[in-house]
Amino acid sequence: MDTQQSTSPSHIKSVLLYFALYFKNPLLALKNVPSWSLIHLVIIQILFSVLIGFISDQFTEFILIKGIFFFPVSSVVTTLLGAGFFYFLFLVIFNTEVSFLKLYTIVFLSHIPFLILRLFKVWIAPIELIGFMATAALLTVGFVENFQFPKKKMIRIVGALFAIYLTVWIAQQISMSKKSVDARKNLDTDVEMEQSVDQIQKELDF
Repeated sequence: MDTQQSTSPSHIKSVLLYFALYFKNPLLALKNVPSWSLIHLVIIQILFSVLIGFISDQFTEFILIKGIFFFPVSSVVTTLLGAGFFYFLFLVIFNTEVSFLKLYTIVFLSHIPFLILRLFKVWIAPIELIGFMATAALLTVGFVENFQFPKKKMIRIVGALFAIYLTVWIAQQISMSKKSVDARKNLDTDVEMEQSVDQIQKELDF
């Protein structure tokens, strides 16, 4: 029944209308998330993830199975873990049990800007931070508007998560930069050794 409903013309139209609003004004869209069934939601997420994964492969090494299989599975698992994390976090902090399906929907919709902007990290590494900031803002609006959690407290919670992400991101960038410098030094050393060997060979031949 859910599958038939999710593929009906009226249902597809409602999904397209929602995403038209989402990409026009994501904050407004997150204030009232749609009541999609689990099957409906997963189908939408998989289709979207396949598209993002396929585009991502064009910017790197094209591996079709990665775009159509690994990335969608990774996206669903990541969203599931994120929703689970917030579910238990809200139980502990607010002593409130929320709808897991609605929570999953909010996490998925909030994650979209991060996934899209992450496509451009090949050229602009810090763009990931902008994507995560957008995700953090959408999560805050989604949780406050749909679950009526205190706005200030939610901002502090999501802000703390962003601070953790920022710390990890900076550490990764430093590590990558160090590895790049070490690789360049090793390359220079190899070139110098080859030149020395060539010079010795020339002197012996002479």
